[in-house]
Amino acid sequence: FPDNGAPFIAGPVALQMAGTLPPPTIVASKFAGAGFGWPAGAFSPPLEGTVAFGQLRFTVPAEAKTGQSYTVRLSAVQANDIRYETLSRLFTLQSLPAHVWVGTSAQTSPDVLSDEWKLKFFGSLTNKLADLFADPDGDGKNNLQEFLAGTNPTEHQIQPLDSEWRHARNNGFKLRWFAQGDKTYIVEASSDMITWTEVARVTGADNLKEVVDSQTQSDQKFYRVRVAP
Repeated sequence: FPDNGAPFIAGPVALQMAGTLPPPTIVASKFAGAGFGWPAGAFSPPLEGTVAFGQLRFTVPAEAKTGQSYTVRLSAVQANDIRYETLSRLFTLQSLPAHVWVGTSAQTSPDVLSDEWKLKFFGSLTNKLADLFADPDGDGKNNLQEFLAGTNPTEHQIQPLDSEWRHARNNGFKLRWFAQGDKTYIVEASSDMITWTEVARVTGADNLKEVVDSQTQSDQKFYRVRVAP
C-alpha cells in the first residue's frame, strides 16, 4: 500500500524463495497484491522456529519521491495441519507489516503489534486505541504490555480513582470504560452496595464509553458496570 502520497504500484509482486525451499504451487494475483500457497507435505522436514521464506519483490514507480514509503502487509495469513486422519486443523498465525522507504532510511520504528491482534480487539488497523502505548481499558498496562502478556487490552474496567477526569464539571461523577461492540452495559449506583439503581444503559461499539451521574447528593456512593444478560 502506498503511503505519504506515493504512487500506486502497477507491476506484479513476486516471491523469490530462499535456499532449498520449494516454490509456491498456488499463485494468485489481483491488482498490486499476490497470494502464495503450498500443498500439504510440501515442506520436508516441516518448518519450525524462524524460517526465512525469501524476498518479496516489486518495482517502485519511477515517479516515487524521496521520503515516500510503501507498507507491505500479509492478508488471510493461515496454515493447515491435516496430519490427523481426514480432519483439517486451521492455525491462525500473526503477521507484522513492513515498510519500504524511497531514497531514505526508515523514518518510523518497526511495528510490534500484529495486524491480526489489532483487528481482533479493535476492528481496525488505524484505530487510535490500538496504538502501541495506548491503554484503552485503563488498567495501567499499555497495548504493548498486553500483547506480550497475551491478555485482553479491552477488558472493561473502571479507571482508578486518581484519574484526572473522575469528577465531572457539573458536580457529578464520570465513569469511562472500553465497551465491546457485541455487548450492552448497565451502569448502576448504590449508597450501601445492597440496593442498586440503574444510571444508564450503554450499547458497546468497540470504543470508550463515558457516563456521568449528576445525582451525587449522598456522602458516599458506589458504582458498578455490568454486562446486560
